[in-house]
Amino acid sequence: MRNIFCLLIVLSSPFYLEAQNITDKQILKHIKGKEIEWISGENNLAKVKMKSTKKWGIYNINAYYDLDEAVIDFDEVVAPKFDSIGWFKNMEPFTIVKIKKNTVFL
Repeated sequence: MRNIFCLLIVLSSPFYLEAQNITDKQILKHIKGKEIEWISGENNLAKVKMKSTKKWGIYNINAYYDLDEAVIDFDEVVAPKFDSIGWFKNMEPFTIVKIKKNTVFL
């Protein structure tokens, strides 16, 4: 009984929960991406280069563990059809994208 109690304390500790972070590699495998770049200062937003099209898009990604099972939810914010995506200094209100050697503001 004492061992079970100790195990429960260890499993509920922040150290154990921190060790269960979902990796970028797991996320890429789930969404069939090739590269991922998290957008600094924005929660859950990432630029993702897709394997199939080799184009960049923006996704809202929510990844967590629920009862030791990885849960990865994602929504497409900007379709993956751009050769590159960049930002102005504060990211608002425009984004710079490159498509077929043309630079466009989105």
